Amino acid sequence: YGNYPSYYTRRHGQAESIDPRLALLPQEWFRGKRVLDIGCNAGHLTVDLAMHYGPQSILGVDLDRELIRKAWAHVRHRYSTLAPAVAAQAVPSLEDRSYFPSCFPRLLGTIPLPPHPLNWEDNGPRLFPRNIRFQTVDWIVDSRGETEEEGAYDVILCLSVAKWIHLHHGDKGIRRLFDRAFRSLAPMGRFILEPQAWSTYARRAKMSPKMQQNYDGIQLKPDDFVRVLVEQVGF
Repeated sequence: YGNYPSYYTRRHGQAESIDPRLALLPQEWFRGKRVLDIGCNAGHLTVDLAMHYGPQSILGVDLDRELIRKAWAHVRHRYSTLAPAVAAQAVPSLEDRSYFPSCFPRLLGTIPLPPHPLNWEDNGPRLFPRNIRFQTVDWIVDSRGETEEEGAYDVILCLSVAKWIHLHHGDKGIRRLFDRAFRSLAPMGRFILEPQAWSTYARRAKMSPKMQQNYDGIQLKPDDFVRVLVEQVGF
């Protein structure tokens, strides 16, 4: 599915580094907002956003149960390296992200996470790690709670996963992604999509006969995404 276990380590050189895409995302887009991260992988960017950009809530979803387990482990690790005063009172700055050495959680174990709010829909302010959740779900296929999800998010992220959705589900899958994202966004919400170049599809399509079949049938190319989102979906 393209959900590589060490994706962030390979992409940025080391697991502890801040995702460089964070610098391209204005903080005001996320502060106090309800955020969904589709295809969150091991949750590194999701955690960076929860820690440093102050969203009211952020939900990371991925279909790989093992990656979601690693995402929760990453939350515990990052929380355990924060200065106590920072962890208790404020959104940590980038300088405060590793007050304690990263080896401490590995040697001594992680600090237990504080309990999440009983009512996740409560719009009150929440600090990391009480503002972050992860779920194992294939968001494109699983329609449970879809009606209740309408207008539930202010920001939806879909970074480096559109190609895999396209190859596994074809044009119908990518259109379902766009349509569901549109319905799930509140008025004036933002859909942040990072498509992959069409030239990268062919090699990955060879991973399975089904993916090759879907690749051969694709009519909606990545260069068409903006046009479809604006002219057909309604963004």
